[in-house]
Amino acid sequence: MVSAMRVVASSSRLPAATSSPSRSLRSSSLRLHASDRLSQGMSSRQHSYIIEYLHVIVGPRKGRRALGHKDFEKLQRAESALGGGGVAAIKEALEREREATRAIEAEIEANTYAPDHEMRTLKAKKLRLKDARTALERDLRAAETVEALGEGGSGGKVWRARDTETGEEVAVKVEDDVGTSALEKEYETTKLVHAAAPKHFPSVRYFGKQNVMDRPSRVMVLDLLSGGSLEDLSQRVTLGTGFSRCTVSRLAMRLFSILEACHSVRVVHGDIKPENLLLTKRHGGEVQMVDFGEAVRFDDAYSATVDDAVSRDAWRGTMLFSSANVDSGSKITFRDDLESVIFTLAYLRTGRLPWNGVIDGADGVVDVRTLASVKRSIDTGMRLITPLGADELSSELDADDVVFFDACLRHARELTARAVPNYEWLARVARAYAAGCDERPYEWDAH
Repeated sequence: MVSAMRVVASSSRLPAATSSPSRSLRSSSLRLHASDRLSQGMSSRQHSYIIEYLHVIVGPRKGRRALGHKDFEKLQRAESALGGGGVAAIKEALEREREATRAIEAEIEANTYAPDHEMRTLKAKKLRLKDARTALERDLRAAETVEALGEGGSGGKVWRARDTETGEEVAVKVEDDVGTSALEKEYETTKLVHAAAPKHFPSVRYFGKQNVMDRPSRVMVLDLLSGGSLEDLSQRVTLGTGFSRCTVSRLAMRLFSILEACHSVRVVHGDIKPENLLLTKRHGGEVQMVDFGEAVRFDDAYSATVDDAVSRDAWRGTMLFSSANVDSGSKITFRDDLESVIFTLAYLRTGRLPWNGVIDGADGVVDVRTLASVKRSIDTGMRLITPLGADELSSELDADDVVFFDACLRHARELTARAVPNYEWLARVARAYAAGCDERPYEWDAH
């Protein structure tokens, strides 16, 4: 068990916090010049992008027309394959073809002395089955690649594509061109935060309207972050048991910096979780934040926005990582992003959160107001990194973990609705948490 003396000794290494470590919204320095950089707009290049599995070209009209001679205008197999059950359906069809091939091979072997015309018929059937099997295997590989990109945060599908000039892989989000565009909002927000801090957020290559799969659509092309999400890496590297203190302390410094950049342009992400934190192969293999489909931009009078309550049916986010304030019906603000980051770090350190059992045992129906009271009762670092009701740390954790999460959680809970976190203070706390860690790579770099 961690003693009070050990915790006090560890906490003495933390930087002293002022009585009110929060700052006003206007004091965030990173906002300077962001609008000037944004006004330059996207690159004027006319690249186009091929979603090869769909045989579809997206991008500026000029670029698409330049490739018109290639056979990519019409949709082929993909939508019917994915719409009819996706990977599982293709696998079932492939197994049927294999069974049919085995049956034909057995029939050929049993009719060795059959007339030539019968043997030719059987062998022709075998060849047709082989062609069908090859096509299904190709579809399966493509479908597995496509489905791995999943759904977009603003709705619609996300496809893997490539730049027709450079061959570089990109991500393409597509939504139907009907009603209010969630994708256009995500485009504007992603462009804004990327202009403020390019190393922290993906670049938007293109946004526009065109027909995709014979349907009027909106299309956004982004950098493809192919290093995997922190959720994927946690499951692959630690089997979901949690990263080391050194890895999590490095992640904390990175995520606090990302949060400061995001908030500097008055953007609240609204859905921070391990799945929305992806590793890029560029910028030294660091983490970037994606999916601004739930983001809120405080462009209007701030007091009028924050003071509005959110009705129960307007709740947004992910239950495991949303803040207690959001779950209880408050309008999401900067402090809620910080709380979600803290929950994310605790999850990545321990592989769980105290309210996992509350969500898992609810059979898919969770009252977020009830969940809010559970989260609000988790008011110390010790409670955050131990199972609900437990009073001892697991052997993988120590007093440094308690002190770090206690300091961060208390800071988040002390913030008012109009305050922004003290990012400089949080960075010092994270550096103290990393004491004794060397500059070795993240744990996943060794796998």
